[in-house]
Amino acid sequence: MKEQAKEDLVSAAMLLRGEASDAWTQFLEAMRAYELEQTARIVDCAPDVLFKGQGMALAVRELTSIFTNAPELHRKMQDAKIGKTYGRRTDF
Repeated sequence: MKEQAKEDLVSAAMLLRGEASDAWTQFLEAMRAYELEQTARIVDCAPDVLFKGQGMALAVRELTSIFTNAPELHRKMQDAKIGKTYGRRTDF
């Protein structure tokens, strides 16, 4: 996922989380359940659609990770804008 697209997604997720925290919690639970379902479906995939099934499962996993970690990702994005780093040396 392109970095700007990921940043936009994280920002939108944080906005939604702030507006409706109960709905956000339900959404995360539904995403986690969907991720598990997609991963489990790989076992049942016919060989000719296995790669598509794996791709879907990986995409859902990435989105679930972004949504679940949105608060931390958002904090790091904001810190990066002001030049704060996380233990990495940047003055090479």
